[in-house]
Amino acid sequence: MFEHAKIFDFEIKEILQSLPQQKIDWGTKLIGADKAWQKYRGKGMKIGVIDSGIDYTHPDIGPNVKETVSFIDGSDGFDNENGHGTLVAGVIAGCDNGIGTVGVAPESEIYSAKVFDKDGKTNTNAIFSAFRWMIEKRVHVINMSFGGIYPADIPGVAEFLEEYHSRIKELHDAGIIMVAATGNSGNMKDTLDRVSWPARFPEVLAAGAISQELQRAEFSSTGPALDFAMPGVDVYSCYPNKQWARFSGTSIASPYLSGCVALIQEYALKTTGRLFTFDEAKQNLIDFSMDLGVEGADVEFGWGLVNIGKIGIAAMKEITIDIDQPMIIDKTTWRTLAPVRFLVEVNGGQILDWDDDTKTVKFKTFDGKEVSMQADSHKVVIKSKRW
Repeated sequence: MFEHAKIFDFEIKEILQSLPQQKIDWGTKLIGADKAWQKYRGKGMKIGVIDSGIDYTHPDIGPNVKETVSFIDGSDGFDNENGHGTLVAGVIAGCDNGIGTVGVAPESEIYSAKVFDKDGKTNTNAIFSAFRWMIEKRVHVINMSFGGIYPADIPGVAEFLEEYHSRIKELHDAGIIMVAATGNSGNMKDTLDRVSWPARFPEVLAAGAISQELQRAEFSSTGPALDFAMPGVDVYSCYPNKQWARFSGTSIASPYLSGCVALIQEYALKTTGRLFTFDEAKQNLIDFSMDLGVEGADVEFGWGLVNIGKIGIAAMKEITIDIDQPMIIDKTTWRTLAPVRFLVEVNGGQILDWDDDTKTVKFKTFDGKEVSMQADSHKVVIKSKRW
């Protein structure tokens, strides 16, 4: 039984008895959640929080707490000694009730499993028990703002990680989308690959932290397993004993991403009648993201910052244009000539489909546009991303 997993260090800047008025914090606005609320607020989405418990009496989070349990002590899962779990849950599901702050998915339901004690320590049995409980409760999303780095030279690590991965796969196979913090080891210069487990597993979405200036937080762990960069510096959220606090850490970035997943799954259910798979949800998050670092995914920002405010907007817009020279087909070889060969072969595009009956070709250009052209027609249909 390993006891290396821990709550990631988080820095509390201030604790307040109250806020002067309800606050939609900078991070919530940055990811566009306040725009997404016009249609999607997380209603009906069940979010599991595996952490230090939760203050279910807090006026700004309590109404959204559906069940609590503890796998680390004899309590009912109340977070009265640490605060980490309450902070995390507030980012996800703080109520839109006129006080305090508002979470990313303010009408979602929280299922809290306490696996960390007042000192932020846990063990494998507690975490794995929480995993089983989450499957029983049929949650849609699980937030894990914890993790560990397990050096390969420690005896038993390989076997432990194999077992850990098998439990993660069980959650994945149950259709639960998992989100985890990358960790707060980014200021260690020995390597650019310090993403912790469970964020490191391919079935888990890994969230790193950025500041209001869209810069990577110095503490935020980097590595190829990083998926997205979310707000994680000086964020307000709920705190035990009916208080609020301003704090920093990748522990905060993770619940921002979990809230986004909840909104995406609500969108999927309402528009398609089913939940997205892990791959579908991840692709939607990528489509909604703003690239922050090197083009494409990179070790510091992943795919970038998710703008969930774009949810529900068609990913492609369609325009029709007239061209001077229609597509020509060589009826001897049935090869398309100008302009398709130039556009596709010279510019490095990709043929997607050819309809022999209508003599219509569909192809994708090098910059991602989808183009449809019909033989002897001057009209070209072009689909391109709105963002």
